[in-house]
Amino acid sequence: MFNWRPIPFVRLLLPLMLGIVVQETLQWKTGIWGIAGTLVVLLLLSSQYAFRRTARKHRWIFGALSNLVLISVGMLLHFFYQENNSPEHFSPFARQECSFRATVMELNPKGDNYQLVLKVNYMGQDTLFSSNGRLLAYLPQDSNSLQLDIGDQIHARSNLSKASGPLNPKGFDFAKYLHTQNIHYRTFIRGDHWQKIPGVSTFSVLKMAHELQKQCLFILEQHLPTSKERAVASALILGYKPGLDEEVKSAYADTGAMHVLAVSGLHTGFIFVLVQWLLQKIPFRNKTWKIIKTVLLVWCLWGFALITGASPSVLRSATMFSFIAVGQAITRESSIYNTLAASAFCLLLTNPFLLFSPGFQLSYLAVAGIVYFQPLIYKLVYLKNKLSDYLWKLFGVSCAAQLSTFPLSLYYFHKVPLYFWLSGMIVVPAAALILPLGLMLFAFDKVPFLGWLIGKLLYFSVRTMNFLIFHLQELPGTLWSDVWIGTFAFLLIALAISGVIFIIETKQVRWVFATLICLLMLSGWNITREWETTHQKEVVIYHQKGQTLIDLFDGTNSYTFSTALPEDKGISFSAGYYRQYKKAKLQGFFPLDTALIKGDHFRYQNGIFQFYDLSFFILRNHSILPDQKVALDFLLITQNSKIDITALKQSFDFNTLVLDGSNSNQTIRKWMEICTRENINCHNINEAGAFIRSQ
Repeated sequence: MFNWRPIPFVRLLLPLMLGIVVQETLQWKTGIWGIAGTLVVLLLLSSQYAFRRTARKHRWIFGALSNLVLISVGMLLHFFYQENNSPEHFSPFARQECSFRATVMELNPKGDNYQLVLKVNYMGQDTLFSSNGRLLAYLPQDSNSLQLDIGDQIHARSNLSKASGPLNPKGFDFAKYLHTQNIHYRTFIRGDHWQKIPGVSTFSVLKMAHELQKQCLFILEQHLPTSKERAVASALILGYKPGLDEEVKSAYADTGAMHVLAVSGLHTGFIFVLVQWLLQKIPFRNKTWKIIKTVLLVWCLWGFALITGASPSVLRSATMFSFIAVGQAITRESSIYNTLAASAFCLLLTNPFLLFSPGFQLSYLAVAGIVYFQPLIYKLVYLKNKLSDYLWKLFGVSCAAQLSTFPLSLYYFHKVPLYFWLSGMIVVPAAALILPLGLMLFAFDKVPFLGWLIGKLLYFSVRTMNFLIFHLQELPGTLWSDVWIGTFAFLLIALAISGVIFIIETKQVRWVFATLICLLMLSGWNITREWETTHQKEVVIYHQKGQTLIDLFDGTNSYTFSTALPEDKGISFSAGYYRQYKKAKLQGFFPLDTALIKGDHFRYQNGIFQFYDLSFFILRNHSILPDQKVALDFLLITQNSKIDITALKQSFDFNTLVLDGSNSNQTIRKWMEICTRENINCHNINEAGAFIRSQ
């Protein structure tokens, strides 16, 4: 029988997580006070069993009541943390242009704009009312916005809107992402529609962290002359990533080293080990020193969190390692799994939405995986040579982290770097050197010669790491990409890995059979997917602002027709995820200006498209309407074509009128009014999303 004694917080964490997931799924509002009343009743009932001796066969009642209490707590935490459930939330003003006063909580450059997270204080029309809630805002970068800082207050006027879901199939769900950040509305503020309120600035720890980070970034700028090295050092040491270009991001992502550019568990772990090692050199062994050592260790962890800008990932890892430090101080036999569960439990009590953060999920899985799998991998081979033994340990750490996070990484990112073990041997030692050098540079920058010397060593270290990573990316077979798994496949892979753990721990045959069943079901799922992609016949008209973008999926082949150029990055953003999902190889890219396009099963000429038995017409500004009436499945109107919607019925007999993103919203509104009046079935891609028709 499984023993919960060494890991009581795991037993508490699981029902709390379940309650948060249930409330996230149900979004229960009207019955939440019923949940609160049920919680009170459950607490009273469970207290009856907690403070009196009960027969062994009845102990399950207390356990069941305790789990129900924690599930109820999770639901209530989620409800009250979600800001738009508050009666004072600004959402009633969101359907119209409004004025508001807000405090800057976060500030990041995004292209030509600044992306701000604002804490709304007042909102209204002519009169401002006390309100609350967080708002995502965009400001143009100009001389005024450059003066903004965290803690400043602004007064602005603009239209607020809910973030929309993906308009293209399998696209990134920005609305869902914002929801997990507890942000439910956004706004684009014109440069002349806002002003900073002079003399009003709120002090916060985040503001102090931001100021400290800016000073450290300035120091790095003085010592690192090249942009790539400066950007990588800023990300690795300070968690500041706006300077990273696509080339650097691609190289580190493709080699499995991207985690080193996001200050999180790895970096905080280095600080933890380094400070702990230094404190152990001090020859004190009494209880008072043990307490002082723990306080100093925790203080250094949170000091590092402030230097790195106090991002959510570093705050999370600082909390996790603080619990580990306290756990080590309390008892020598504390379970690392219990300590991890305790830190996760406390973090979820303060912010239940963390449970839906990929960073939160991956960081805890990685640490737990390293703790469990790395010793097992290390024991497989015994090496006498110290260097070989060290490299084998690094290999074990990389494999353990990759194994534990593999299902989730595949689910979120749809790719697997195959040289993660090799990149780990590069970036882990490099980070262990670069991070202390960076901190030393911040401390001794003003010291003559010493600051210069540390800066040179730091520059050489970062440049060497970049050199190795970029060359590693060029090796053949670096990346297993375009791998798309759904929720069902993710659960099967996760269950199979869990089955392996149970086999190791219990040595029971039943877990072997359970694991094999999961693998067989996964094989069946994969065979089904292969059959579906082999026999697919589908037309997809994507949403792409200002352009027409069409994909034909014919089995494992795909063909693209567009007004955009092949190198247009918008194509990948609009269609990339769905192309991965469809598992089809691109066989041709055709401009819509081409007079005649012929394929094995499609033909495009004079605006008329034939794909198997599916036919449609692409109406553009210079299109010539046929003399005789043509029967179509649907009609696509593009480029704000100057046409009479009702007159189209004389040339075409169609089922659906499709309006894509190459048309302006103003023109589409006029067409939609006519379609409503004439009872024409219309699909507006700008609102309803991509148009998909299967053969």
